[in-house]
Amino acid sequence: MTYEELYSLFLDRELEEVIIKGEIYSLKHPEDTNALLLQAVAHHDNAMQDNDHEEGYQAIQDHIIPILRKAISIEPNDSKLLYNFLSYPLGNEFNLMQVARLQKHITEDNKAEFIEYATRLSQIEHYEIYGFDFLVKIYESLQDDPQQLIALDQLLNHIQNGFTYNRELRDTNYSVAWPKKIFLLDRTKFVSGEELTQQIEEGLAKFDSSHNYIFLDFADIAKENNRLDLALKILLKWIYGEAVEGFYNERLQSWYQLFKTEFNNGFRHPQYSDFILTIERFQAQNLGINEDQYYQTALELEKTLPADFYIFFYKAVYLYEQERFEEA
Repeated sequence: MTYEELYSLFLDRELEEVIIKGEIYSLKHPEDTNALLLQAVAHHDNAMQDNDHEEGYQAIQDHIIPILRKAISIEPNDSKLLYNFLSYPLGNEFNLMQVARLQKHITEDNKAEFIEYATRLSQIEHYEIYGFDFLVKIYESLQDDPQQLIALDQLLNHIQNGFTYNRELRDTNYSVAWPKKIFLLDRTKFVSGEELTQQIEEGLAKFDSSHNYIFLDFADIAKENNRLDLALKILLKWIYGEAVEGFYNERLQSWYQLFKTEFNNGFRHPQYSDFILTIERFQAQNLGINEDQYYQTALELEKTLPADFYIFFYKAVYLYEQERFEEA
């Protein structure tokens, strides 16, 4: 049996054969880390054929970790071995958590090994981001908030400096990591509300997400810290990033009512009318208002904000759609 034949069995999805014959192969070729990695992957795929994460947990504990630990002892800086050693346990923990199973691979007793491997991976070219991300997940699993915050800062620093050649890639990675830091700071109160909202305001320009709940949660944080102006800015960024008919969320109705109330109490913001009129224009049915309510609101707002661009714009939109072209 050669490694090529073993790999061919794997490609044919003869996973149990790979496991059995792989063990025999490794007895004769104990230094072949590629074969050890193949066995580990075969154990994982075999256990997960029915998408049973608890069975996957047992396979990781009984087979995958010991096999990859042995391989790493032979090649301590092999990026594929380090990546897989970390990826399988952390991914399995996350999947188990989603189904309310709190089985842990990483504990106080073995955390040093995982941290060492993640740190090592973070020092390998082209794998730095994976190493820092694994560190974040390790400390998250351990519920070690201070160390997780340090790891998040390391990850964000690498994203900022390591992807200067590709802004889109930088912003995509940033948009995954940055909210984790904001939510951690909000939960732990490691910084003041003023500093937290300042960090949100500074980071918002680089943040882009298809998950509207993140924008809504950020807006809630801003409101809790008396920054309604920032909350409005966050909500508009979300709305601008969505298809005009697709941005509705039931939480948005509460914001709509809140800002109308605050406006009546003296709140002013350069984009207030944009927010109110956009929602009324595209979400009239969800709000339970007349289709032309945005035009009526624009007429009312004009009395208070006579030079507001957004008021003129939405008045023109309404008049144009009514074919009152000269007035538009």
